[in-house]
Amino acid sequence: MPKQYHALIPAIQREGFYFVEQTLDPYLALQKSDVLKRFNADPMSFIPSRHRDKNLRVIAMDKNDAVLQSQVMECARGSFSDDRFHMDPNCPRELADLRFFNWARDLISDPGVMIYIAMIGEDVVGFLAQKQDQLILAGFKQQFARSGLGDFLWLSTLSNMMAHGFDCVNTRISTNNTAVLNLYARLGFKFKNPASMFHYWG
Repeated sequence: MPKQYHALIPAIQREGFYFVEQTLDPYLALQKSDVLKRFNADPMSFIPSRHRDKNLRVIAMDKNDAVLQSQVMECARGSFSDDRFHMDPNCPRELADLRFFNWARDLISDPGVMIYIAMIGEDVVGFLAQKQDQLILAGFKQQFARSGLGDFLWLSTLSNMMAHGFDCVNTRISTNNTAVLNLYARLGFKFKNPASMFHYWG
C-alpha cells in the first residue's frame, strides 16, 4: 500500500476490514530474458535430473477433453495454501479450495484463455493459465509441489508466448507464497505495484 494511504488503515479496520495479504505484480520483457534464451537453447537442462526419465512434457491443453478438465480443476482445488483466502482465519479451508476449483473451471470455459499443462504420462501434474499477456493462475498437484518442475512449466509457457508474438508478460502474486516469489525472481522477473489486501465478512 502506498505510504499516503497508511493513514486510512485505522478507518478501514474500524469498519470491520482486516489485512490478509500483500501482493506484487511481476513482469518480464521476453526478448531481454537471458533465462528464456538459455531455455530455448536447451529446454531439457531445466528439468531436474530425477524427472528426466518420466516422459515429462508441457503442452497446450485440449479444453474439450473432459478428463483433462477434471484433472486441472482438481489440481487447482488442492494446490493452494498461501493465498489470501487460505490465510484468512474466517474462510473455511473447503470454501477456499472450492474458489480455486471454480476459478479453474471458469478459465477452461473462457475461449480467450490458453492453459498449458505439465504432464507425466497421462497425468496432469501442473498447469499455468494465460490470457493475452497475463499469467492468471497456476498450480501443481500436492505431491509435485516444490518438485523443481516450476521453471520448466513457466519457461515452456513463456517460450510459447514469445513464439506467438508477445513482448512482455505480467502477473500478480501473493508475497505469502515464497516459492512462487522465488520462482519469478529466479526467472528474471521484476516487481511493481505492491498492494495490501483487506477482507470483510458481512
